[in-house]
Amino acid sequence: MLSTIARAGSVLGLFTHDRPEWGPREVAARLELPRSTAQELLASLAGIGLLERTDTGRYRLGWRLLALSRTLVHGAGFDGGAGAVLRELAAATGATSRLGVWDGRYVVPVSAVHPEGGVRLPGVGNGGRLPAHSTALGKTILAHRPRGEAVERAHQGFSVFTPHTIHRLDALHAELDRIVRDGVGVDAQETFLGVGCVAAPVRDGSGRVVAAVSVCVADDRLAARRPDLATAVLGAARRLGTVAWDTGPELGPVIRGVVPTLPCPDDPEPPPEDPR
Repeated sequence: MLSTIARAGSVLGLFTHDRPEWGPREVAARLELPRSTAQELLASLAGIGLLERTDTGRYRLGWRLLALSRTLVHGAGFDGGAGAVLRELAAATGATSRLGVWDGRYVVPVSAVHPEGGVRLPGVGNGGRLPAHSTALGKTILAHRPRGEAVERAHQGFSVFTPHTIHRLDALHAELDRIVRDGVGVDAQETFLGVGCVAAPVRDGSGRVVAAVSVCVADDRLAARRPDLATAVLGAARRLGTVAWDTGPELGPVIRGVVPTLPCPDDPEPPPEDPR
């Protein structure tokens, strides 16, 4: 039973913004499964609404996942007190504010506020997956995770998004040490050119880091505003710590299958095949 559930999770994890449809043969090849097993998994997931079968025999994500993700966000408190804190943060700084959680490899933004005149980050909205090694949200959470996860990230490969992206393990370790020491993470054009972000860790009542909150501005304003932005996100993180967190830091796997991910050059896609 557990192996079947794990396989079903692996199937759902294949669906991304750039690859929204999969056929049984493709799933079998990617997951190294017998084609009959892949077909059975796809059909079973379609039977409970997590996938739907197209007229061509391929599969895409089912709408039930969207309902589950909304239930998750509501139940975890993100659309209540957390939303109010983000709105206050955006109003006070004039910067785009976001709250993100960890999914084991990526950061999943679960709430965001875009004030008038604030930067809009291309490609990924609420629920999209962001890389851990290049974003302020991701590095801030990763800094408070076991360091073995940073090593695993290195083994998976550092996707390079801009000339400023960290792409060596020693540099990532040094950055994570700085975040623990200074209390905030910074993304200075490491994910999107022209955008700078500052983030702080959000802790639950036991002191465990369960999320991170960030503000993003045009990069040419980051250096001058960094101290004030750091103070603002640290204050927001403390207030967010009073939200009734109903879950731990592993929220992402529940919703990561329904949302886009930034392209990762280290995750090559196989060539399309006949789905039947």
